Amino acid sequence: MQRESNRLSKYAVPLAVIVLSALIGLLLPLLSGDSRQQAEPWTPPTATPLPTATATSTATVVPTNTSAPTNTPGPTSTDAPTATPEATATPEAPDAVAQVTTNGLNLRDGPAVNSAVVGNARSGDTFNVVGKTANGAWLQVCCFNEQQVWLSAAYVNLTGSLDGVPVAP
Repeated sequence: MQRESNRLSKYAVPLAVIVLSALIGLLLPLLSGDSRQQAEPWTPPTATPLPTATATSTATVVPTNTSAPTNTPGPTSTDAPTATPEATATPEAPDAVAQVTTNGLNLRDGPAVNSAVVGNARSGDTFNVVGKTANGAWLQVCCFNEQQVWLSAAYVNLTGSLDGVPVAP
């Protein structure tokens, strides 16, 4: 039991000092007649009137001197009516398209291996088929350097049909 009282007295003195200090701090200004100003109670702000719109002067249009209207000639009649252009035919889609499957395919001026070579096509090049030989071994295509040329049908993949493609002379 004595141990408990020692423990209480150990904390009692510092606790008492703290409580007394707080009381003195609160009471001293009241007793000394401290003239510190206390905070005023809060009051809401007063409304400020918004500015009102006022009329301003407007521009006055002043007429200017303009010249008198002149006599402008009207359309003249023509003796002969102008010709109406005739509609041109819309090019039709080709019946067949040839896509080259080999590099360096010879393009010739005729449907034979002994015809002159006028150029070469690369794999993936495409041409519109405009003619064929009777047996379909050679195809006339358009265009290489703006001219129709011949190539061997063995080295192309065809899209479409050769049925509507005419046999070339």
